[in-house]
Amino acid sequence: MALNHIPLEDIDESILQDLIENRVPEDKMIEYKESLPLEKPAEKEKFLKHITAFANTVGGHIIYGMKEKKGIPTDLCGLTVDDFDKLKQKIENLIRDDVEPRIWGVQPHPVELANSKIAVVIRIPRSFNSPHMVKIEGHRAFYGRSSASSDFLDVGQLRQLFLLSNTIGKQIRDFRDDRTTIIALGDTPVQLKCQAKIVLHIVPFDSFSLERTYDLSMFNNPYSELPIIGSSEVKSGRYNFEGYYSQQGYHQDFGAPATYSYTQIFRNGIIEAVYNDYSVAFSKNPHEKKICVFYEEAVLKAFRELLTFQKSLGVSPPLFALLTFINVKDYKLSSAPNSLSQDLYSVPFDRNILKFPEVMIETFDCDVDGKMRYVYDVVRNSAGLEAKTRQNTEKISEQ
Repeated sequence: MALNHIPLEDIDESILQDLIENRVPEDKMIEYKESLPLEKPAEKEKFLKHITAFANTVGGHIIYGMKEKKGIPTDLCGLTVDDFDKLKQKIENLIRDDVEPRIWGVQPHPVELANSKIAVVIRIPRSFNSPHMVKIEGHRAFYGRSSASSDFLDVGQLRQLFLLSNTIGKQIRDFRDDRTTIIALGDTPVQLKCQAKIVLHIVPFDSFSLERTYDLSMFNNPYSELPIIGSSEVKSGRYNFEGYYSQQGYHQDFGAPATYSYTQIFRNGIIEAVYNDYSVAFSKNPHEKKICVFYEEAVLKAFRELLTFQKSLGVSPPLFALLTFINVKDYKLSSAPNSLSQDLYSVPFDRNILKFPEVMIETFDCDVDGKMRYVYDVVRNSAGLEAKTRQNTEKISEQ
């Protein structure tokens, strides 16, 4: 049984018992621990040793409250924990204070047991900024997973991890570049009505791992569709070579009408949401080229919904969000679709493609609005506006 394919919140006692019944052994991605002592320096160091070892290798799970014999789980004994929130805070503080650089996306999950105790399942993602060093009470060491144990990393292994971190960043950038070219050429799942396109990519860190694929069979349910940017109207979709996509409006087998928005999920968990600013089409002057700042809330709303969807799919943080504007040269940023005066505040974008800074999503409950605020300010700066202009244009649009 692969726990990494199960949403963390769905892991319950029956799933842990299945590990025992099926004699699932400890390996590079799973470890069993009977207790979780975190009081003495040596106990904290041992805990962080296992956390960093998983993060420095391929990620995985540690299950506390599970007895094992020679690596085979034998009994779900559980832990006596009076306040899980305090325990979770203690774990997070340890990782924050005694690991360098900080590991993002470690998720402790309590599993209530029939014996009135709990098991603690800790999901550790493969880290994007490894290698991580444990530094506690004068102790300094790097660890990695080898078969079913956590061992010291040698110089050669450390060098490989440094190179790997750079490679992953390049893979994310290359993916964005490739998809930007494809979208700019119009090779999209559906025909889009407007030239200018706003694109949001949400990329899980582990999406480029060879073994990472997700089950998209939930779309066999006719009521399951992906959130899209800019509309709550009827959505329809279908499977395709890349995975599955949903579009605004109904889909026809032949001669499907052009639409304003679609969302594609790839089998490795990456989401691509593409949006035409429909305010352009409704402008009084069809020759005007402008993008309404209303896009900010439209993107944010879809972003939150898409993160919730990825969480339900079993995707683990961290994730990276990348906002791109395509075919926007000579477009202006506007406060309302049918007003002319507000265009005096902005200047036309000076290039066709604008790739804005990526945003890291450390946890699914992080402040998405705050993170995207910085990106939106960069968009405004690209249109010759100060960030504070947001309040000014909002006032104009209300008049």
